[in-house]
Amino acid sequence: MSRFPLDDKTFETLYRENRAAVYGTVYACLPHSADIDDIVQETFLAAYLQYQSIRNKDNIGAWLCGTARNLALKKWRAARFTLPLEDIENLLAGNAERDYLRKEEREEIRRAIAALSGPVAETVSLFYLAGKSIREIAGLLGVPEGTVKSRLHDGRKALRGELITRLQWEGKVMEKRNITAEVEALLKRAGETRENDRAASLQSCNTAIARLKDSAENYGVLAKLYQYRAYAVSMENRQAALEDMEKSVAYARLSGDKRLLAECMLSLAFDRGGSESFRETYRIAAEAGHTAVMAEAASWDGIWCLREGQTGMAKQKLHDAIRCHSQLTPADTADCCTGDSVRVRAMASAALDSMELLPEEELQDRNYATLNLFCQLIRHGETGISGEANYGWDIPGTEPYPDGAHRFFSPLENMGLVWSPELEQTDTLLRERYNWNGVLSALQYTVVSRDETLETPAGTIQNCLHIRITETIPGYDPENAAHREVEEYRSDAEYWLAPDVGLVRIGFRYPNMPDSGSRMELAAWDVKPDPVRRYFPLTEGSLWEYAVYDHCGNPMEETYDYAARCRVDTVAEDMAYLAWSGYVRKKR
Repeated sequence: MSRFPLDDKTFETLYRENRAAVYGTVYACLPHSADIDDIVQETFLAAYLQYQSIRNKDNIGAWLCGTARNLALKKWRAARFTLPLEDIENLLAGNAERDYLRKEEREEIRRAIAALSGPVAETVSLFYLAGKSIREIAGLLGVPEGTVKSRLHDGRKALRGELITRLQWEGKVMEKRNITAEVEALLKRAGETRENDRAASLQSCNTAIARLKDSAENYGVLAKLYQYRAYAVSMENRQAALEDMEKSVAYARLSGDKRLLAECMLSLAFDRGGSESFRETYRIAAEAGHTAVMAEAASWDGIWCLREGQTGMAKQKLHDAIRCHSQLTPADTADCCTGDSVRVRAMASAALDSMELLPEEELQDRNYATLNLFCQLIRHGETGISGEANYGWDIPGTEPYPDGAHRFFSPLENMGLVWSPELEQTDTLLRERYNWNGVLSALQYTVVSRDETLETPAGTIQNCLHIRITETIPGYDPENAAHREVEEYRSDAEYWLAPDVGLVRIGFRYPNMPDSGSRMELAAWDVKPDPVRRYFPLTEGSLWEYAVYDHCGNPMEETYDYAARCRVDTVAEDMAYLAWSGYVRKKR
């Protein structure tokens, strides 16, 4: 049995059955929709953390509404109750005229509700917005049914029939709003590893840990909180992160939840490294039937074996990871390193691909400068294609790195936008992104040419779309250490995409490091047609190989062999997983 304050399945049921009532309650108290969402999230977070201490769980709806009401009043300290409708999510395709009229109608409703007394506004919102019956409202508010009827009567008198009809319609829209992701994001905020949210993650962890007692009923949630806190401090203090991860494992053991223990052990093993740590994690995960953790642990075990020259064992573990993945659904995750099961498969596939590129003897003796195995995530949709996180390892061998060569990573790592339909219509696009340490950067995409011809090792490529990316830091502050670090390593990029081919050339230049930079050019490709994403085909099995050049434009292969291969391993929903493989070694 889970020893979390509230297990996921029970929480989902509680949320589904009570979200409308909580939303309606807060709706009657707060004048701004963004604040409504915040209070709703805080209410369900409170239920998650305090569930064991709630006495009357049979009437938890009343507890939730009371908590929501108290949080709203504490936040605003106001006696006036309003029901804002300006920012309700518009689920219907609209036009400017209709949107204007709807805004006017909502303002009329808002003014009418604002004129009601607090109890009447709350009762009306529960009845029309949340769809609760008179009996249910009486139970939620702790008043007689007659009082509810009286308040509804007063509300109906104040709200004309037409306004009530509109209010009912807004209630249906509200019921369709999906704020599950927002609530889930708050509950998992402490575990998110996005660089720009680490401070908030740490604060959430510390607050929650301070509120929880070190007792058996809290062991499970404390395990997760210490795991999440380790993520939050890992960039600044590795020793503190390690101590927190050890605490998470200790609390997970005390909880008796082996699935939780497997996840916490995976986090600890990832930081400690070594095959032994991952094999122990795999054993616990197998006992718990946690296949996602088994896949993750087997993958990293195989990579460690590869690093140590144990190629036979490495292949066995990597194939084991792919086998475990085949038993999972795309939604399964090991909840480690912000990864997922599909990423694990692509990373293992990349490792196996890299092993195929070098002779067995070279692998065993580690006769290379570096062996590359990464999973590059590519998000795709109607608005375009963007490069996101890059997972994996650059395994050092026994040879030194060549002068001017850099450890190989996917050139699309955290690149942001790669292609958008807008780039076929406009010459300039502006985008923003957060860097590795939370600094906001502005990216300007400039179309240099839409019909360029390139001579590449793969031959002549025509009709190339040539794009230049320039990065700046809005509000740059030289006294800010994080700003200075980003500025020092700030890069500009140029790349070329060709229809039905994909990425033909990409180059990076570092304005503050003139002796740095690199370029890749297409050397061979085997691309399957993709009519939807012609400039960046994302069909499974599509393959690209690249030649690599140093910052001076000299081919690496003059003195070093440099293999760089990219294959579309998996395409799932709005994400494609690219397996990047290759190596650097002296010419034989």
